[in-house]
Amino acid sequence: MLDLTRLRDVTVDEDEDGNPVVDPESLPWPHDDEVLGALQRSPLVIGGDRGSLRPLRLVDTDEGPLLYLDRYFRQEQTIREVLVARGDGFPTVDDDRLTVALDELFRDQHDRTKPSTRPIVNVSRLRSPRHTGPP
Repeated sequence: MLDLTRLRDVTVDEDEDGNPVVDPESLPWPHDDEVLGALQRSPLVIGGDRGSLRPLRLVDTDEGPLLYLDRYFRQEQTIREVLVARGDGFPTVDDDRLTVALDELFRDQHDRTKPSTRPIVNVSRLRSPRHTGPP
């Protein structure tokens, strides 16, 4: 993903003293609107008369336009949908029953009358994390 508002945030080669070989500010950067307009018209984004190949995806977000390789955009969307579905379908858990079951399961191997240390389970953290990045 390329954040089009950060095109000028680049790193450059440095000489042996650690000084930049070129000052990025001195480069002839196009204006953001020019780049965005060119991408909006590009056959790589909208397709062309020679076929529907569109390897790039231009996405508007609240933070500004983002440019993706289409396959990575689709992959991100699939992962986001799976994580959202997991979060929506999380079953309710009875904390007391879970504690009893874990205490029974994790007994001292040498003396079954003694509980052993069992993992501490915070049921509220069992949900899958939700994707918070764009889009």
